[in-house]
Amino acid sequence: MNQKALLSIFTGLAAIRLASLPRGGSANIAVQDLVRDLKKYNRAYRKGTPLVTDEEYDTIIENLKRLDPDNAWLKKVEPELVRGPKVYHDPPMLSIQKVYQTKRLKQWLKDVDSTGTGTGYDTIVITPKLDGIAVDWTNGILSTRGNGKYGNNISHLVSQGLEFAPPSAKKEHFRGELVVSMSYFQEHLKTKENDHPRNFVAGLANAKTLSKEKKEALKDGAVRVVSFKAFKPDQRRTCPLTPENISYIVDNIEDIYHELISSVDYLCDGVVLSVAAKHSKLRERMGSTSSHNRWQLAYKIQGKAKPTKVTGVTWSPGRFGTLTPVLELDPVFVGANVSRVSAHNLGYYRKKKVGPGAMVSILRSGEIIPYIAKVNKQSKTTPHPENCPYCGTPTVVKKDDLLCPNPDCRGTGMKKLLRFFERLNIKGFGKKTLYKLVDAGYTRASQILDLTAADLQGIGFGPKTSKNLAAEITRTFDKGVDENYFLSAFGIPHLGRSESTKLLEEYPGITGVQNLKVADLRKLHGVGAKTSQEMFDGIQEVWPQVQRVMKHDFVFNSPVAASIAEDALTVLFTGTMDFGSRKKMQDYAKTHGFKPASSFNKDLDILVIGESPGKSKVSKAQKLGTRVVTEAEFIELVEKR
Repeated sequence: MNQKALLSIFTGLAAIRLASLPRGGSANIAVQDLVRDLKKYNRAYRKGTPLVTDEEYDTIIENLKRLDPDNAWLKKVEPELVRGPKVYHDPPMLSIQKVYQTKRLKQWLKDVDSTGTGTGYDTIVITPKLDGIAVDWTNGILSTRGNGKYGNNISHLVSQGLEFAPPSAKKEHFRGELVVSMSYFQEHLKTKENDHPRNFVAGLANAKTLSKEKKEALKDGAVRVVSFKAFKPDQRRTCPLTPENISYIVDNIEDIYHELISSVDYLCDGVVLSVAAKHSKLRERMGSTSSHNRWQLAYKIQGKAKPTKVTGVTWSPGRFGTLTPVLELDPVFVGANVSRVSAHNLGYYRKKKVGPGAMVSILRSGEIIPYIAKVNKQSKTTPHPENCPYCGTPTVVKKDDLLCPNPDCRGTGMKKLLRFFERLNIKGFGKKTLYKLVDAGYTRASQILDLTAADLQGIGFGPKTSKNLAAEITRTFDKGVDENYFLSAFGIPHLGRSESTKLLEEYPGITGVQNLKVADLRKLHGVGAKTSQEMFDGIQEVWPQVQRVMKHDFVFNSPVAASIAEDALTVLFTGTMDFGSRKKMQDYAKTHGFKPASSFNKDLDILVIGESPGKSKVSKAQKLGTRVVTEAEFIELVEKR
């Protein structure tokens, strides 16, 4: 009996069992059955041979929560296979709490807000939730999550061609996801028996010997370990947790889904909302359970693939002139009504032949967000515009992309402005408003910031709208803007929010950015020769616009950067500290001229141990001859300096 037949049988059994669950009274037998099923289904899932769909599995979890919310299964990390050499995780690798209802999402956002410091708006980062194998990369050892405390050593995959995204992550410690490129999987690996990318990755991680197709996938660079740093600015959302943004996230979560999941070439099964790493105190205050961190949440929408017809194609503009094909569909319900889906780029659109008349199956990415799961019938034609639909300029085909070469293109201008106003959280300036402004000749953010309510009304906006837009601009001037958010708003290559933060920490003061040389940018952590040159060229090109915008009455909030000498001693803290949290100890060390480390490395000078220190760190320190001191000894050392 093949896997699909088994899946159908087990799905039916699961549905029967769920339908017969007791609504009240004793549910011990039902609970025992659910836990037994969860163990069986989880074991098969981790092996890469699932017996039920994600939707059925998650439904069983939800019913177990209803019947026995304190059940031990719900309070531990769902175990993966652990065999062969074990790797100890310090701290443990936890699962991510999953929710499906917007009311639970809203409650979590309010919990984050109420737990915050109260000294300013905390920040939430939203990223795609990759559907692969959770992994840890530490000191050249790659391991799976396993049971949270111990995982499998799969370091042999690195020597077989496993790629790191971004490549600089290989030099760091990080936790991420082992995944395979969706486009590669669809073209080279998908068969009737092997029809799910995650199953392929799970089989790869658990294989004692690698098959020819697995070796080729590794050699071709299709299998990657993805760090969350790999997500580009357009592949994540960063939202200060204002009351308006809480409502915005809840009301627009499906649009956020579509944008984020369509932006990556990996299978996704949700989006992850996390308290930004810079708010370490808030993360510590929220804490964790034995199974998940409270400062992180996965939001998912259940659904199933359904067929529909492509009725037309529109071409969406990008900030750098790229025109993206968006398929118009006969509306199809997959958890929500879907009438449009991205075809990624011209290359994908042509190769898959998904022009008008094509029949496609739409899935909400791993039972979640709209994407093309399967092409059931290819179209006979895949037309693309010979002239840009936004400015009329002849288009250019460059590899897999269709480009509008006109730097003053109406569509490109709107997208650049949209980024600026979204990054600075200036409300009311959506696509329709910005198109109207661009058509009226206002193509620069500096021009729009000068507009009064009377000016806006003269352009054609109504009295109320004009008043609201002008008031929003004034409010932005008064509330203050973080320098890193401001710098990232101009779309400079490789200078998103996190990259802008790193730059301004290294070279404080936004006015001095223009004078940085390529060699200065090259010194930034993780920035290579090509990236530094592209960053430099982007700064020089955009800087006149930056200067024009800076003439407005912005109040800038400059990040405080501690001064640390290049030859400062590097120190790492492990275990529970009496002095306070590890973050507090790191700040204390930084204030006194030490360089805090985030993970163990061979260049570490001092390892400070508190109560219950990481055994692996202490062992590595002893082997390498790294100095090991207690918390009290370190404080004494600092005071003697």
